[in-house]
Amino acid sequence: MESTYDKIIDRLKNEVSEIVTGVDWVRISVAASLLNNFSPRNALLISMQASRRGKTVTSLAGYHNWKKIGRYVKKGEEGYAILAPIFKESKHEGERKEVSYFKWVYVFDLEQTDGEEFDVPKPLTITAPSAYRDDLYHAISSQIADHGFRLSLEHIEGANGLTDFSMNKVIINNELLPPQRLKTLAHELAHTIMHSNGARVDRYIAEIEAETLCHLLLAHFGIDSGEYSFPYIASWSQGDLRSVFQVAERVQTTLRDTVRAIEVQMLGRVVSFEIPWKYQMRHFRGTSAISSRKDLVASTGSGIWGI
Repeated sequence: MESTYDKIIDRLKNEVSEIVTGVDWVRISVAASLLNNFSPRNALLISMQASRRGKTVTSLAGYHNWKKIGRYVKKGEEGYAILAPIFKESKHEGERKEVSYFKWVYVFDLEQTDGEEFDVPKPLTITAPSAYRDDLYHAISSQIADHGFRLSLEHIEGANGLTDFSMNKVIINNELLPPQRLKTLAHELAHTIMHSNGARVDRYIAEIEAETLCHLLLAHFGIDSGEYSFPYIASWSQGDLRSVFQVAERVQTTLRDTVRAIEVQMLGRVVSFEIPWKYQMRHFRGTSAISSRKDLVASTGSGIWGI
């Protein structure tokens, strides 16, 4: 008999596959490779400048990178100043480059440009009151602390949450409604668990891993994050479904350990996994998480990662 966990994995694969097959991922991949991921300090710099201007930023890139994907910065637009690292020349091939110094450069937001359109599937913010559990929020917060990270609610521009490994800090956007705040918190917990041990992993894999673990973790406790998680995972996959499928299978052990720790936090003991998954996923009964669809269950580099 197929377990509820297997059905959730199947649903994730099915939903992401449907999104990917309907989108021009070759063009989006080119665009994504040119859009910037920012360090903690640059994220704060951008946030302060955007707040001062009363703006909300979405996708940022330099003048020439926008041009490469068929968009052009509008005349008279003021860029956002960031610090770009300038690297020393490496003497040996394959040697890790060291930063020599930093210089000020400017990046521009999507709304400051004109030109060719490119649409990436955008996650829908989770707003349903049923997608929030106060006890789960506090348990996940405690787990973040147990992994050595300080949790802070702050205004951040262009992201729901950020994990800063250099400062061991998790920041959640204080403007989020509780259901989205819980989902973002679970995503950042996944980063602290899976990506803070010094192991190098490509950013896109890290984001797929974090959101997959987040989705499965919330699903275990009866919360369906599919409206957000599936487009988010599809976007970071850049159309490479193998990466999604491999991650989905790989996070099982991490999920089990994480659920155990959270249940101890919430209940003082482990409930799940004492007996098989198919008998334990009682949280889904009566929720959209076990509605059937085609025989499947249906229904955000450089030391800083977010969602």
